[in-house]
Amino acid sequence: MAVLAFYLVLAVLVTWPAARYAGTRYPGRGNDLILFPWQFWRLHRALAAGENPFYTTLLYYPQGVSLAFSNTPWALFAL
Repeated sequence: MAVLAFYLVLAVLVTWPAARYAGTRYPGRGNDLILFPWQFWRLHRALAAGENPFYTTLLYYPQGVSLAFSNTPWALFAL
C-alpha cells in the first residue's frame, strides 16, 4: 500500500499543475484536445443506437465520412 501511495504522490508531482485540474480540463493546446472525448461519445452513441461505429454523418453532413482510417484509439474502447 505504501508503494502505491508513493507512486500516486510521484505522479501528481510530475504532472503538476495539470494534476490540479484533473477531471475538469484537458492539458495541452489546440483543437485536437476534444477529439478523443468526441470519439468516445460518438462510439457510445453509435452502439446504443445500433449504428455503424465506423461511419458518421455528424462530420461532412449530409454525405458523412468513414472513421475507419481516423486516428481513433480503438484499443482504448475495449477497456
